[in-house]
Amino acid sequence: NGAGERFEIRMPVPAPPAGPRFRYRFLYEKTGRVRFLSHIETLNVLQRALRRSGLPLAFTEGFHPHPRISAGPSLAVGMEGLGEFLDVELASPARCEGEAIERGLPAGMRIVACAGPFTRGSGKLPAAARFRFLVDFDSLVRLLGAAAEAPPAILSSDEMETLYGDKLMWYRLAGELAAADVPGLFEGGAPVDLARAFETVWGRMFEEEAAFRTEKGTERRCRECSVRAAGPGALELVLPGGDGGVRPQDLLMVLLPKNLASLAMIRRLEIQYRSDTGWMGPLELVGNA
Repeated sequence: NGAGERFEIRMPVPAPPAGPRFRYRFLYEKTGRVRFLSHIETLNVLQRALRRSGLPLAFTEGFHPHPRISAGPSLAVGMEGLGEFLDVELASPARCEGEAIERGLPAGMRIVACAGPFTRGSGKLPAAARFRFLVDFDSLVRLLGAAAEAPPAILSSDEMETLYGDKLMWYRLAGELAAADVPGLFEGGAPVDLARAFETVWGRMFEEEAAFRTEKGTERRCRECSVRAAGPGALELVLPGGDGGVRPQDLLMVLLPKNLASLAMIRRLEIQYRSDTGWMGPLELVGNA
């Protein structure tokens, strides 16, 4: 310009090429109160723990870089998981241990195993997956027991609170159970063995591949599903994953209304993938990488 000022135009400098990355797969548990964290909240907790771990993390590019991680199938809110997994990319090799990450995790989350480093190709997950669940009916059994000794309806709310205290919640839920008119849960006024009742119903459904409706009203047929007893008051379910998969919550609602079905404790014990050599866990898939 007239004042003789000079302007310098700076061209953006290309980012240097990314160096080699080393991929590790961590198996972790999510139990207790942290089971109420959503999938996104769980990932945020894991990212914070990774940042504090001191591991040589590889980060994404851009204005807000974050650790390069990818998680396994999401876990329903309220469900415990004993075999969840997370893939983490590092900028340099590190010891395959979870202690450094675990120090930054809340109570109820624990790293149980690790595998790696492995290549991107070997870490690719097969399309076919299945989940193994444990369904514990203890809370529902207590509810059925309360139904047999529910307080008389003529009492006021204050009287019921005074007389029954902490049991009042169970009595109210027991009233809902009676109002739901669920067949087959009482014999001669006494509650039946819930686990055995569900094992019979589910076993027949799976054998016949009978249709049922999910909570959202979608029709499903449970193919390649199985059920077996797993100790007093508990059942083990094996259900297919992926699109069109079946949730244990929907199977519970075959007999129970939603608010009562949600009282059953569900744990996802294991995630398996179908490989060329059979069903394998996520760490087995990369164990020989």
